[in-house]
Amino acid sequence: HNYLKEFAGKLSALNRTSAERREKVSLAAMAEGVLTELSPRFGEHIRVSTKWPKQALDVDVAPDDLKQIVREVCLNSIESMGERGELRVWSDTADLAPGPGEAGRPQRPGGRYVRLCIEDTGPGMTPEVRRRAFEPYFTTKAKTNAEGYRAGRGFPLVYGLLRQYDGWVDLKSESGRTTRV
Repeated sequence: HNYLKEFAGKLSALNRTSAERREKVSLAAMAEGVLTELSPRFGEHIRVSTKWPKQALDVDVAPDDLKQIVREVCLNSIESMGERGELRVWSDTADLAPGPGEAGRPQRPGGRYVRLCIEDTGPGMTPEVRRRAFEPYFTTKAKTNAEGYRAGRGFPLVYGLLRQYDGWVDLKSESGRTTRV
């Protein structure tokens, strides 16, 4: 298990240095770029829709971090839908009240947030899966995916990256219904 601690330490150091390379990035432009990159995975029966505010929302972030956040959540959605469904991506701003901590995560501080919402029409998550979704290496997938790894790093990675920017991730899902991140 020492190799896992060493690996986690290296990832943590890498993430700290990437957070130091912040710049203003258009949330819509970055998300559209990721969706274009992932378009071969949509196939014929996954429809994608986007909605962006008239005034561009720029975020102060390392571009590679934002790209990875959007990519991980979209990949998770695509995999959950299988061969058919709809992926909806949009952004806005919101004043959010403090939120409860879930699954061992701290409480979300209240304040003004730029939100990026990614919603899919997949089968949703059971309460057990939703509770464990942010655990490192937890996965519901039995097989290796197209990149050659078993998924299970997506939500913990997204959460870790967002916390570096004082961001937050909310996960809303019920079995048999859509999932919104």
